[in-house]
Amino acid sequence: MKKINKQAFSHFELVLAVVIVAVIATVGAYTYSAKSNKSKADSDITISELKQQQDSADNVEGVPVVDDPVAAATVTQTVSNGGAKNSSTSSPVQASAASSSRTRSNMIRIARSQVGVTENPYGSNSGRAVNAYQRYASGVDGRGCMNNAWCASFASWVYYKSTGSTKYRGCAVSTIRNQARAGGKLHYGLKGVKPGDMVMINNEHIGIYISGNGSSITTVDGNWSNKVTHHTDRWSYWNSYVDVD
Repeated sequence: MKKINKQAFSHFELVLAVVIVAVIATVGAYTYSAKSNKSKADSDITISELKQQQDSADNVEGVPVVDDPVAAATVTQTVSNGGAKNSSTSSPVQASAASSSRTRSNMIRIARSQVGVTENPYGSNSGRAVNAYQRYASGVDGRGCMNNAWCASFASWVYYKSTGSTKYRGCAVSTIRNQARAGGKLHYGLKGVKPGDMVMINNEHIGIYISGNGSSITTVDGNWSNKVTHHTDRWSYWNSYVDVD
């Protein structure tokens, strides 16, 4: 039997031990680095997601049409309040002015966010988004709104989504007109109209007022040429409005 060189064997053990220690150290460093990177990535994703959600909430114009107007109104109310309770105090006049400004701003932004929504099939008074407006307005007039002219349903939906209030709700212009008259908010002529108010052509059509100069008027309307349209028309066509404050 050949003798084993003890000195060579000891040297081999030493080298092996050094290699093992080095491998363990490398694996440990890699594991720590992976955990650290994962933790950082998780943190980055969370912050990114929160920022994306906040950006989407702040930018109402970017909010897509949803099939649940109730949920949409709730989200809008949270956004309009900054997502948190306001601990500061203010006078009733200041609070009323802030509420008015918020309502009008939301009316304009939310109406504009729907521009381009088109009936599907074209001319059918229906479609995913159109049906959402109609479902919200349905029932108030003692009739269903589905597949009917939907300018009033759209105006009702925008108001509800802007405020969370059901004060103006119906699929007929006359219904909203009567609701506004009962609350002392119906005005004949356009004197005093403000951006965000709902303007009407008799009992035939209703839209959201954006701007005007006495000769022309710009509105966002549902069911104008079978879609939600941002357009300018003759001032004289419109003869009454609802003060949304």
